[in-house]
Amino acid sequence: RPDPAPANFSNSSRSEGHAILYELVSKQKDVSKILIIKKEKSDVHAVIKSISEASRDATKKLEAFAKQDRTLNLKEKHLPTIEEKTRTSIESARTKQLLGSSGRKFELQLLLTQTEALSYGTHLARSLAVEEANAGHREFLLQLSRQLDGLYLQVLNLITSRYTREA
Repeated sequence: RPDPAPANFSNSSRSEGHAILYELVSKQKDVSKILIIKKEKSDVHAVIKSISEASRDATKKLEAFAKQDRTLNLKEKHLPTIEEKTRTSIESARTKQLLGSSGRKFELQLLLTQTEALSYGTHLARSLAVEEANAGHREFLLQLSRQLDGLYLQVLNLITSRYTREA
């Protein structure tokens, strides 16, 4: 049985936060699929595979938490309609950009999408952890936040080392 949530963090807010995180990692687990049709340098390939693997593991863990804790509904985000439409629009535009590019431009665009997703995931997991009363869930969320932040730094280092010039 889960520990009670802090007084300022309702079960619905907790569930919605987990659902948003679940949606993010569920999409991120498939990011390496684009590598099937696009070619990239081995260092880009390696970091994208790491992101997919970390997200796949997080997806499974969140699914296990939801099976154990019936207060978690990973399908109910309750975002405003305009937010859902904005997210769909961004996802569609990024997909078109990635599919329409190749070489260094493709790699840079792919890495930039990952900085956005990893930064968001890092802070979402950390924010959920701060409010999470269940010690096991809290530790997982903190570990996930650290892992996503580490991947973010790897992506950022790739971008700065390969796509910027020193003045």
